[in-house]
Amino acid sequence: MNHNEALLVWETDELANSYQLSIGTDNPPINHFVEFVGNTGDYTFADLNPNTTYFWTVTPYYGDFSAKTCNIQSFTTGDFIGINQSKHEKISITKEKGQYYLNNPNACKISELSIFNIQGISVQKKDKATNNTRIKLQINASGVHLVKFKCDNKTQVLKVSNM
Repeated sequence: MNHNEALLVWETDELANSYQLSIGTDNPPINHFVEFVGNTGDYTFADLNPNTTYFWTVTPYYGDFSAKTCNIQSFTTGDFIGINQSKHEKISITKEKGQYYLNNPNACKISELSIFNIQGISVQKKDKATNNTRIKLQINASGVHLVKFKCDNKTQVLKVSNM
C-alpha cells in the first residue's frame, strides 16, 4: 500500500447482495461512493490527504432492495513520510556480502540517518551530514527495519527486510 492509501475492512453480511461505501471528510460522509456487487469485505481508498479526518460507512443492500443502517467510522491520517522527487527516488538500499548500503548516486546531502527495527527501537543513528554516494548501514539482526534520513532536508523512509 502507498503512503496515501487506507485499507477499509468491514464485517460482511451473508444475506447482502451488494454494498455501498460512503467516505469523505464530512460527517455523515457524502463525498465518495463506491458500489460493490457480491459479498466483499474490504476496499483500498487512495489519494488521502495528510492530517485529515475521514468518515466512512458501508451500507449492505439485500435482494428486496432494503438496506441496513450502519455506524459511521472515522480515522485521521498523519504526516506522510516520503518524497516524490526523481533525484531522491534514485536512493536505494542494497546488500552485498551480508552488508547493507544506502546508495546515494546523486550525492544529495544525507543527514539525520536513523535505523529502527519494526518495534521502533533505534539500532543506528548518524547525525553528521554527508554527501557520500555510499553509506554503510548497521543492520545485523533479522527482521524488518526502517531507514529514515533527510536528503537535502526532505525526509525519506526506506524499508529493509533482513531474513
